[in-house]
Amino acid sequence: MVLYRLKVQVFVNQFSDTMKVLVFKTNIVTDQHIAKVRAVLDQLKVVSEWSVDTEDIDNVLRIIPSQEIKEHEIMYKIGKAGFICETLKY
Repeated sequence: MVLYRLKVQVFVNQFSDTMKVLVFKTNIVTDQHIAKVRAVLDQLKVVSEWSVDTEDIDNVLRIIPSQEIKEHEIMYKIGKAGFICETLKY
C-alpha cells in the first residue's frame, strides 16, 4: 500500500473529541498531483495533517484539521488546483 503522508504542523498529543477527520474522494494519483495538493494544503494553517491513498479506488484524501473548517472550503481549494474533490462518507 502506498500512502503519502505529510505532517504540516506539530500535532497535539491527544486527539480532541471536537476534531474530526475529513475524508474526500479525489483524482489525485501521481507524485506530481500530490506536489500540487501539497502547495495548496501548505497554505491552509487549519490543516494539521493530511494523507492521500493513491492505491485506494477512490484516491482518498484524509485531512485532520487543527480547528474548524468546512468541507466545501477544502473541496473549493483542491478544485481550484485542478482536481476532483468530493466528500466521502465513511
